Amino acid sequence: MARVVLLNLLLFLLPFILYGGYAYLIRKGDVEGSVWSAAPLNWLFFTGGMLVFGTLIYFVSFTGGERERDYRPAIYKDGKVQPGGFE
Repeated sequence: MARVVLLNLLLFLLPFILYGGYAYLIRKGDVEGSVWSAAPLNWLFFTGGMLVFGTLIYFVSFTGGERERDYRPAIYKDGKVQPGGFE
């Protein structure tokens, strides 16, 4: 579960990280203030949200088993774990 949360957090923050790196590299030495003072925060939030939403839709749509098959979970039998799968 933590992996899913961290992946979604990284995807949401990716536009902010890229913008911050870009703004830091191109700013002039005489400019006062933070690189975030003129940041397009609405667009960064929107882009981060769309990355998370698009990734979730992709994984829901294109991963998993076939609908006609039944899932058999892994079981512990005779001292060994028998892997699960679709039947």
